[in-house]
Parts: sequence; C-alpha cells; structure tokens
Amino acid sequence: MYALLKFSAPPAVDVSEDEHAMAVCSFDHDPHAGIGMTPLSGTGRLTVNGTIASYAPNPNGWTSIGEGLAFAHGILDPVTGYDVKAMVVLTDGQENHVYGYLDWVMLDLEGMKPRDGEAAEEIRKLRGYIKENQGRVKDRDLRRKGYPMGSGGIESANKFISHVRLKRSGAWWYVEQANEMLALRCAKYNGTFRRVFQRYQQRAMRGQGLRPS
Repeated sequence: MYALLKFSAPPAVDVSEDEHAMAVCSFDHDPHAGIGMTPLSGTGRLTVNGTIASYAPNPNGWTSIGEGLAFAHGILDPVTGYDVKAMVVLTDGQENHVYGYLDWVMLDLEGMKPRDGEAAEEIRKLRGYIKENQGRVKDRDLRRKGYPMGSGGIESANKFISHVRLKRSGAWWYVEQANEMLALRCAKYNGTFRRVFQRYQQRAMRGQGLRPS
C-alpha cells in the first residue's frame, strides 16, 4: 500500500500547471515538515518530486491523520496569491492517534481575525484557558470506557446519596462517621452493599477471635 501511494503522488505534481505551487509534509504519530510552499515553475517540480521520493515511513509510527491535516493547514493558511487552495491526503491506514477536537478549536481560534482589540483580547484569554485546562478534558476516553461525559449524574447523585441522608433537619456529623455513612450510601446505590457488609462481618469476627465461615 505504501509503495502504491508513493507512486501515485508524483503524477499529480507532473500534471499541475507551472503557475501552481505545492508543499509536502508527512505524519506518523507526529507531523513532519517536508518542503514548504514551492512554485512548480523552473526546478520546483523536480524539488517537490524529490521530496516525495525521499520519504520513508516510520514502521513504528502511528497514523495520526488529524495532526497531519492540522500541520498542512498551518502551511496553507498563510499562503496568498492563489484563487484556490487544496489539500491532498495520502494514507495507508486509518486514524489511530486521534487529534482532539480541542486541538481543532485552538487551530480555528488561532486563525480568527478579530474585529477589534477587545475581541482579540477575548480570543487570547480563551486560548489561554483551553491550553491551561486541555488535559482535564478527556471526553473521547470517557466515551470509549462507557463513562458519562456530563456532570449531571454526579450532581444528582450528590443530592440523593449525600444530602438526603446527611443533611436532614437537625442532623450533624463528625467527619469520620459522615465518611462511613457516605461509603454505605454509595455501596447501596452502586450494588456493592452486600459485599461491603460481608467484609465488615469478617473483620468483626476476626476482632472477636472467631473464624469467618
């Protein structure tokens, strides 16, 4: 597959008009620069084809198509003087190292042209906030593991597990007893109460010098 893809790229260079230009980059789990935007007139066509011919795949690399696209976008975006700009992606596999949607958001924010200084400052602050908290947003991993993505379930559980039992009128708790009660309430609602109670019984019997059955 790799040989076929590598063979198919130069004809696209050969049939392009002299007034066109091309850039080449590659990707495995990271994007890599090949050659910047190069006019095809003169020796440019040979230069672009030479860059394609010299490419060798990383046998241990992943297939991060998204990062390759983002990298190519960064090459194309600032280029001016052409009516049409396009991207051609050649890959021998499927995406297996996902470029997160927050990376795309950051890319779009970077490319925005604010109408005034106030808008530019808001964009700057938003980009800073996302960058600071990006590691806390793992929606794709949570979805893959079957965990809920929203906080509604946690907020609801906090009410009917914690508040209903611990914040009754006139109730007050020492921290230690409150934690123990919360553990029992959680065990009741996550289906582990019987197992928790059996462990409690076994510890109590050992404390009395008895052997659990």
